[in-house]
Amino acid sequence: LRDRFLATYQHMQDLPTNGASTLAAPPPSSMSRSTSEPSSSENRKGPTRKQIVRQSSGVDAPENQLNMLDMAHQFQEALECNGKSQVSLWQLELHFQRFAGDPHGALQHCHALRKTDKDRSTQEQPFEWMTTFGFLSRIGLEEYAFNLEDNKFKMWVEWKHLSKDELKDKAEMPEKVAAFCHSVLQASKDRADLVRKFQLPLFADLQSFFQSRFPEAPAQDAQRFAVRLTDDAGSTHVSCLQVECYLKEAKSPAEALANLAQGLLPVSVAEAARKRPEAPPPPKECEEWVHLWLKKEGLEHQSGPFMGQALSKRDEVLGAPLDHIILTGMGINKIGERCKILKMIAAEKGTTEADKDDKRKDDMPNGKEAAVEKESADKGEDKASKANSGKSGKNKK
Repeated sequence: LRDRFLATYQHMQDLPTNGASTLAAPPPSSMSRSTSEPSSSENRKGPTRKQIVRQSSGVDAPENQLNMLDMAHQFQEALECNGKSQVSLWQLELHFQRFAGDPHGALQHCHALRKTDKDRSTQEQPFEWMTTFGFLSRIGLEEYAFNLEDNKFKMWVEWKHLSKDELKDKAEMPEKVAAFCHSVLQASKDRADLVRKFQLPLFADLQSFFQSRFPEAPAQDAQRFAVRLTDDAGSTHVSCLQVECYLKEAKSPAEALANLAQGLLPVSVAEAARKRPEAPPPPKECEEWVHLWLKKEGLEHQSGPFMGQALSKRDEVLGAPLDHIILTGMGINKIGERCKILKMIAAEKGTTEADKDDKRKDDMPNGKEAAVEKESADKGEDKASKANSGKSGKNKK
């Protein structure tokens, strides 16, 4: 522990000495056994800690190096218990990353490394189940959370088994969005790049993201950015995709650092602040003749195939040679609907013929109309006489 502390910070030469002056090595203490009780004089003082460090180190080091050695001993003593430590090398490395260039901060906050689960309070070890919104927000798809929640999928574990087509149906996702979400759900090995977007970045990843976005910024800004997004254990609540999107919108390193609290909210805060989007207005109903005609029989959903074949007007529909085969090719697959449509066409054509006869009569002059009526009456009498003569012939036989 001491050596790793020194190896991390020994390159720093100008450490503050807090106003302390160079101390001479204390004289060696007498090893003779006392024959009387120790003196109770209050003026008697033992050697200071720094004097002991200088004496035990065996070197005549400058004041700044002696301060560093003293801090290294304090760091070791804070993390050891009976000569052993429960702190892992990974924890040490992360701790030194968080306090790069700041040995005083590393020493001051090292006590957090010794905390175990038993030592942490309930507030220090919160556990939250991942909600549907929390999952989708990590891949930038939080706008579809309401759709899944309306289908009673409040937690992500309740819908992680859904297929791509089911995501399109229940979450109302487009094809590409559903494929992206499904790859992350299944942790697809073929799309490790998509799964990476969902993962939580490490401390070093946060520094790398910041430096990639702002290569001209000093390294201290990247470290400050990573520190603000992580806790003492190096954990963060945002995904790689969220961090990259946030940095992409930031125009400068100063803006990226200043707007962290508003730009990357905790999941619980973001979920509580969201608002359900307003429902879009209902689409305007089609006013084409074929749509209104089919609507009379509850078949307005089949107006699309007709209009797709340029059959929108009455004359176009009645003039087309429609039968079961053609209607099937248009996409009308139910036999009952095809039969109903063909009957409607036949009835519409019958109405058309009757309308033509009425119009023909209306257009005739009065005299000509009377002649036509007389001619039809005469034809009717001839038919009746022929029928009577036929009956009489049969009776004679």
